[in-house]
Amino acid sequence: MGCNFTYQSHPTMWAYGRHYRIDALDAQRQTCDSGIACKFQEENSEVDYIGLLEKILELDYMNLLIVQNSKVVTFKVQWS
Repeated sequence: MGCNFTYQSHPTMWAYGRHYRIDALDAQRQTCDSGIACKFQEENSEVDYIGLLEKILELDYMNLLIVQNSKVVTFKVQWS
């Protein structure tokens, strides 16, 4: 028995006061909301990553009854 889930793909998303939009939509607009930046600690140094948002996926793990909200949003990013 595996983990069953469904997903929805979204072109845009609002979270914590920030607007995200996939790169395919940004190509048609004058503003850019598809840029993603992350900072990670690696041993004794910090590493910065930047990229473009390709997909916004909302996963729904329906059979995880122990979890109150079984939905998770994840980004697919093309890192530079």
